[in-house]
Amino acid sequence: HRLRLMDYARMQVNDVFSDASWQAAIEYSDEFAGWLDDFVIEAFAGTQDEAAIYELERFRAQTLVNVLAERKALWTFGAVRHGWLKSEITSSLQRARYRFEAHNARGAGWRERRVMAQEVQRLDTLALSAEGHIHIAPANQGVYFPQDIAQLLGEHQMAPGECLLFAHVLPDGLAVWARHAAGGTDHILLPGLGSSVVDRMGHDLRSIGHGDRPPDVVALLGELDALGAKPLVSWLAQLGVRRAFLSGGTALAALPLDCCAALLEHAAPELIMLPSAAALGFTRGVRKPLSQTLFMVRQADRERYAREQMQAARAQVAIVVDPSRDLDFAPLEAALVAAAQRNNRLDILDQDRIEAASIARACGQVDVLHFVGHGRFDDANPYRSGVAIGPLNAPDTLWSNADIFSDVFAPAGRLAVLSGCETGQTRPNLVSEEVSLPAAFIAAGYAAVVASRWAVDDLASTLMMAEFHRRWSAGGTSVAAALTASRCWLRDMRGDDARSLLAGLADIAAAALPARADDCRRLCGGALELLEQEGERPFADPLYWAAFFVAGDGAISADGVDGRVPARQRSTAKRKKPKSAAASGKSAG
Repeated sequence: HRLRLMDYARMQVNDVFSDASWQAAIEYSDEFAGWLDDFVIEAFAGTQDEAAIYELERFRAQTLVNVLAERKALWTFGAVRHGWLKSEITSSLQRARYRFEAHNARGAGWRERRVMAQEVQRLDTLALSAEGHIHIAPANQGVYFPQDIAQLLGEHQMAPGECLLFAHVLPDGLAVWARHAAGGTDHILLPGLGSSVVDRMGHDLRSIGHGDRPPDVVALLGELDALGAKPLVSWLAQLGVRRAFLSGGTALAALPLDCCAALLEHAAPELIMLPSAAALGFTRGVRKPLSQTLFMVRQADRERYAREQMQAARAQVAIVVDPSRDLDFAPLEAALVAAAQRNNRLDILDQDRIEAASIARACGQVDVLHFVGHGRFDDANPYRSGVAIGPLNAPDTLWSNADIFSDVFAPAGRLAVLSGCETGQTRPNLVSEEVSLPAAFIAAGYAAVVASRWAVDDLASTLMMAEFHRRWSAGGTSVAAALTASRCWLRDMRGDDARSLLAGLADIAAAALPARADDCRRLCGGALELLEQEGERPFADPLYWAAFFVAGDGAISADGVDGRVPARQRSTAKRKKPKSAAASGKSAG
């Protein structure tokens, strides 16, 4: 009876991108919390681990899994015309619905809403007329969802030493399951992290930047380390895990578990966040973008087109420089990020306002995106959260989650860095999933996303992002390892070292961003003045360095071969021995 009620709730809360569904999710959340807890406890006691994992993922990832399935279909179909037609219609229809909801949420005029409603109706009609050739799922039930845990995790592609972690907050502790690369599942209960403790910590951290007195992040991180990180690290060591991907749900999304002392140690495993377990398989899957014409009927032509499109985006970096024009250190951060890029083509978007279509196109055509600007989180409906692409007091200045889900297609995207306030925040909710900017960029095609949990300090973020790009762009290190090293570097930095560093960065920044050379020199001088007022370790407080985290496939490195890029055809008749990965056209990026 309880499971039937849960299924009923899922059918009612099918699309968290609309206001009505989001409010329904909130209402059902309270009603079904106890029932889901009971189910998890029963499964935990009965060692029915896979049943518990599947139920949690069904609650957390309905809309996101549908979007991932549509993108995957769009990028991998093409062997037959009907497969292409199915992916094209379902994707276009879903995008039109998201766009319609975005217009409603922003309070657009009736003419704009009518145009979007007509487009949705046209695509609905097209889908019905194609019913004899393709299968369109009934309305209000999504397009796709896996039927069992094996199907859900069938393409996770984990390497030895990696595992998927699933967590659920219970009243008396945190239940955690580890799904191993070779199969098999283990579980553990962390009794200190019950719902009251997790809710309190999350509430305190989300309040940063919204009150006069920030919480004591040092004490909070120490408590989280003792209750969660230390026992988790010990357990993972027993299991032989070196890298863990955590699908923890929205309750854990606000907690900097990956910044605890136990996980910052040199020999500690990497802990990387996921909006859902299916996201890992999506980020590691093969992607072959299809052409926009049906006339490319030969497989060889489609492979050639996909290869050209993917290779064109490799080794290309886009840097968006504070379109709102009110972040003091944004030009300096952009210049230092640009200086860290080695042999990469740069596309710097440095203007007062960027049109949504322009930034969507730029994001879809690059390997690495670095956005420095304002982030805004909408607690009433995270669907409306986003980043500012213009002055904050101007209309339509926010590029929202819905815009990114509907407009950005980046099959060659590897890394997106969202350097702003609250760019990784989400609303705690049980019935529905994590709706966040990292989830949107992963669905758009980026393998890994670096984002922030709370409002961040301008200067601290500038220094940390510059160090992160310097480490990751050098190659040989993962996104997660580069971010962890950058956290520790900023935390341990001495005042004298910081002043010496800034004194030497002025000319480097000016050379990397000539159009803002004077601004960069002025900002370095301003930063030196600020540091004169600070203590011996100006950034020791985790308030400065623990906000940023990695979502998605944080294992990728800048010089690693990207398995999603189709390999070039080799002409063995002209070569006596095979080429290396670099020589075969798989450029570093």
